[in-house]
Amino acid sequence: MFGDRDRFAGTVEVTRRIFVAEDDGYAVLEVRAEDGDEFVLAGTAAHLAIGERARVTGRWETHDRYGPQLKAESALPLDPEDREGQIAYLGTLRNIGPVRAETLVEIHGPEVLEGIGGFGGLFR
Repeated sequence: MFGDRDRFAGTVEVTRRIFVAEDDGYAVLEVRAEDGDEFVLAGTAAHLAIGERARVTGRWETHDRYGPQLKAESALPLDPEDREGQIAYLGTLRNIGPVRAETLVEIHGPEVLEGIGGFGGLFR
């Protein structure tokens, strides 16, 4: 699976949460890379939800019991790209909810996160 590459840096989308330890932030996630490759990501990534995109760096390892996986060194959430993702993300924020999230997207359009915060990742 890894070929000659021992490191990974790229954008992934979380497709499944296999294990999450909320107390220390450790998680084992199934993810899909931009090129369509699917793999397991393990490390401090409990903050990532299903459907969320993140910029991930790490090194490939083979776990004795679970096989190949990417050991995350960083997993920085990215702003959602589509309307549904923006509404879903905004709906998770305190005092916004799904109705207000949809209204914000209607008012500000595709640049909603920049429009309400001035910075794309302000709410992270």
